Amino acid sequence: MAKGILGTYNLVSGINQAVYVNNYTDIATVSVNICNRNHTQGEVSIAVGTSATSPSNIDFIEYESLLDGKSVLERTGIVVTPGHYVVVKSSLSNTNAVVWGAELGTQIVSPVSITTNTSGEGPEFVGPTTIEIFAGDPS
Repeated sequence: MAKGILGTYNLVSGINQAVYVNNYTDIATVSVNICNRNHTQGEVSIAVGTSATSPSNIDFIEYESLLDGKSVLERTGIVVTPGHYVVVKSSLSNTNAVVWGAELGTQIVSPVSITTNTSGEGPEFVGPTTIEIFAGDPS
């Protein structure tokens, strides 16, 4: 059983991106957090279904909801059955998605991996960053 952060991805504008797949023999209960790091408003969607890149209309649990700049959308208590994906989409780049929760059962012997998004770019892990701050006149 895995628990904690299950997927963290930077999103590419306008691209459906699988951010989590349940590779366990039982359900997973997850929460999804989408953070808009822009100053401008954007639209975000969340789907849960069998497709990693092309969710059908009935798979959406959140569709083109407005997310203000520097804001967060959080959905909790999402139950994901084995082999199903959580897919997110944002109208803006500079937006990221985090999925966390708990998976039940045992891990499937041949787990399904997250596929690359339809733009041809792979998902980008959001990790720690180093920031340098310079104060005053450098001369």
